[in-house]
Amino acid sequence: MKVAIVTGASRGIGFEIVTTLLAKGYRVIAIVASGFEGGGHRGSFLRRAEEVLMGGISLIPQVVDAVSVPVIAAGGIADGRGVVAALALGAQGVQIGTAFLRCSGSGASKAHQDALNSDSARWTGLTDAFTGRLARGIRNHLMDDLAHQNSPPLPFPLQHMVTQTVGSAASVQQKVELMTLWAGQSASLSQSHEASELSDEPLGSSRQSVVEADQPSRQTFESLREEEISMNKVPGAMPAYTYGEAAVATSRVSLEELEQLKVSVGLTADDERYLRKAGAVLEGQTKQIVAHWRSGIIAGIPNLARHSRTLEGEPIPKYLAQSNLRFEQWILDTCLRPYDQDWLNYQQEIALRHTSLKKNRVDGVESTPYVPFRDIAAFVAVLNDTIKPYLASAGNSASEVEAMHRAWCRSLQLQIALWARVYVDLAKTKSEW
Repeated sequence: MKVAIVTGASRGIGFEIVTTLLAKGYRVIAIVASGFEGGGHRGSFLRRAEEVLMGGISLIPQVVDAVSVPVIAAGGIADGRGVVAALALGAQGVQIGTAFLRCSGSGASKAHQDALNSDSARWTGLTDAFTGRLARGIRNHLMDDLAHQNSPPLPFPLQHMVTQTVGSAASVQQKVELMTLWAGQSASLSQSHEASELSDEPLGSSRQSVVEADQPSRQTFESLREEEISMNKVPGAMPAYTYGEAAVATSRVSLEELEQLKVSVGLTADDERYLRKAGAVLEGQTKQIVAHWRSGIIAGIPNLARHSRTLEGEPIPKYLAQSNLRFEQWILDTCLRPYDQDWLNYQQEIALRHTSLKKNRVDGVESTPYVPFRDIAAFVAVLNDTIKPYLASAGNSASEVEAMHRAWCRSLQLQIALWARVYVDLAKTKSEW
């Protein structure tokens, strides 16, 4: 699993990064939103660093609003107050950098640590003169002298090779005015700690402060490690939901074929962005949506309702309860899951569970032996038609609702094509059309 990093960027850049990574098969589980207050190099690669300098107070809530995965705040956070502020802005975790440089065992030289403990730490600057890439450090004679050079710096890393000779010698001689002293804007707030003390004290006090301030509680680093956080999940136990598990067979459709199908249905990176926006809109409505489909529509169509009843036509409450939860989860998976190998595998699993190969076995019930493919394909039209009012319920503009709906319809068309592969393979021995 990979972590996408959004640095000093607008919500638009956040979308670009996420959709690019998903298209390349990455599994995005979190995004680090790093404000321009942070020390060291700017992590900007899609645009020039100078074009995307945004402070954390502006950046964090924009990224939180734009994506559906947890956001980790970084840049200028040195103590519990910064942690509280980041969590209040919607971040679900924080990343601290410069403050750890003063910890024993950090690897920073004594001269660097002394500089962080001096009045000089109050004054940092951005420069590309040290390495050829924009970076923040404590201002000193070397930074100021290089800033007044008439010629531009060499491209990274050539400029670093040139200045490294001076910096290395200065480090040996503890001459801080000639050293590269990476540090964020909150460097003067850092204190000498053991790393474990720095982790426990600010994080512990910040969690209590959030509760006292009546702010929504956020996931901490511990929960980020313990949970798989790449998407939202329907609350409660969900029997037989095996997404991503080893028991799910590898799809007979390749990732290359999946990409070709996405082109065929017109599913673009922009559509994937709007699917995630749709997921944010629908996640609190899945129970209502499934009840609408099951009780309001399917129950009134005998040809469809029979597939969740006994062979005598009696309801099976346990089966409905369990399959409804998975139905709800399917909505979230459609919108929020990356369309990677795990997603592709589970599309095959969904189809298999509607055929005689797996239907009824998952939940241990006796019902119709399979759901004909024609019923599934036809009902997609109803799913597409009835989802739109729910997409419109969050007050988004008509154009945004239309974009979310278009993305949803294209995704379902893609899924129908994938499910068809299972039925086509099965038709070699028996038709369940």
